[in-house]
Amino acid sequence: MNGLKKVSVGMLLVVIMYAFTACSGVSKESASSQLKEDSSGSVVSKAAEVKGNTDPVTVKIGLAATGYYNEREFEQYVVQPVKAKYPYITIEKMIGPVGGDGLEQIVASGNIPDIFIASSLLLDPFSRTKLLTNIEPLIKQENIDLGRFKPFALEYTKDGGGENYLTAIPYNHNYSVTGYNKDIFDKFAVAYPKDGMTWEEATELAKKLTRSDGGVQYRGLEPDSAIRLASVLQLPEVDPKTNRAVVNTEGWKRIYELQREIYQIPGNGENVGGQKAFDQFLKDQRLAMLATLNLLTPLEDASDSVHWDLVQYPQFKEAPNTGIHFGAHVALITSSSKVKDAAMRVISVMVSDEVQLDAARNGRISILKDPNMQTEFGKNLAFLKGKNVQAIFKSQPAKPAPSSEYDTLANGILNPKTKEIVAGKDVNTALRELVDEINQKIDEKK
Repeated sequence: MNGLKKVSVGMLLVVIMYAFTACSGVSKESASSQLKEDSSGSVVSKAAEVKGNTDPVTVKIGLAATGYYNEREFEQYVVQPVKAKYPYITIEKMIGPVGGDGLEQIVASGNIPDIFIASSLLLDPFSRTKLLTNIEPLIKQENIDLGRFKPFALEYTKDGGGENYLTAIPYNHNYSVTGYNKDIFDKFAVAYPKDGMTWEEATELAKKLTRSDGGVQYRGLEPDSAIRLASVLQLPEVDPKTNRAVVNTEGWKRIYELQREIYQIPGNGENVGGQKAFDQFLKDQRLAMLATLNLLTPLEDASDSVHWDLVQYPQFKEAPNTGIHFGAHVALITSSSKVKDAAMRVISVMVSDEVQLDAARNGRISILKDPNMQTEFGKNLAFLKGKNVQAIFKSQPAKPAPSSEYDTLANGILNPKTKEIVAGKDVNTALRELVDEINQKIDEKK
């Protein structure tokens, strides 16, 4: 496993809470003669030359959580395009939790999907249940050109499986971006933020916007959780080899000092994070800037009265144009599958130019490097008209730090420590306490 232990099964629930929305592309010239739209608006292949066995076959697809595809997306990006290209393949969808003992129960039942849709950050449970397998021979057999993929997407997915070969194929990935409320900037006559801001510049801007006016306390900036900020700098939490906390470092000190500076701006210190920050930004309209992960989904549901736009995620000087660590939705073929060839054909459709372009136009970040996946992004979404959506593509996800099975446990201790530091606790003291607290919890769990 390259010395890497992946995140605990419990981390699945954390990632599901922040399930990402993502996207695709293909050159108009090469695609136009090959595409048609079905009644749902999905782009599918007009025809396909099918080689090899074409006997009727059913491919079972298990979704580790409903957040990976909603009903419409599953039909539009999987069922219909597969039916168009491979009419002899029938898709059967299965949804079952893999958190806790869920995956073990599925394995024990014997009713194991041929394909699992999961997260690149959460492949460890599949490894421990021996469901992962080397899919590179199948990729070669189906002539899937990996040169079309963003190199980092394949590299980080391979890391997620803990092997020197691919055990899954990504089909979209997360992104980092900053949303801002134009009305708050206008109210206080402050110039809008620009792409390329550093965290220091964003903090100075926040000081100008954090004010009380008309009985309303406006906040300048919400930086999100400590663990997300730390992921940008690839800071590990627990050493996967020793299972000991590794957070008493200059890197983690930097993260907590940044949070302290932002939250200690008079009036900006609510330290809400999570859903409350989204509510302040989109409902209360008293948060000027929100730097976070996968912001488009909540923005789509925002009231028309919210005058928002996007700007590039703030940068650390030592990590320019880098956002929160990489996480992808991936498709893996289970080792127990008896229809691996057909399963790989299904995945080949999911990552085809046609399907990726359709998904990109509907707000999913493609794993293909074709520039059209970026230029066509969001074209089907009216709420993105006139918005600076290209800000999304100006920061590449950071490479995930080596993770351990105790990271979820550590996260539950690391994030609350921000509040103590903002309240005045010495950062060095807090870091020493964190090491002791995390190690104690690890020992208890063992």
